[in-house]
Amino acid sequence: LDLGFHHQALLYIKYLQIYHKLEDCHDQMVHPQKQRDIKQVLEAVIIRILQLKAKLIEFNPRIMNRFVALDEVLTDLKLNPEVVEWRVPRWF
Repeated sequence: LDLGFHHQALLYIKYLQIYHKLEDCHDQMVHPQKQRDIKQVLEAVIIRILQLKAKLIEFNPRIMNRFVALDEVLTDLKLNPEVVEWRVPRWF
């Protein structure tokens, strides 16, 4: 794999893992002040994920393809495909 693509893919997967944990935390939080703060962090993480997705498309080995195959990176990290599954935040 291309080194730039591999690096962006690693960052994308890590940010998705952070997003899932923060989203679960936000959903379980009972303190409104903390919930608001976690929501701000979540929004920043979502923006970063979208930026990384754009970079992944740019570095994609398959030229001009918006579908990005992360299977090799997931195999290297020994992670399941559901790690990169995108879910809509529950506050919507």
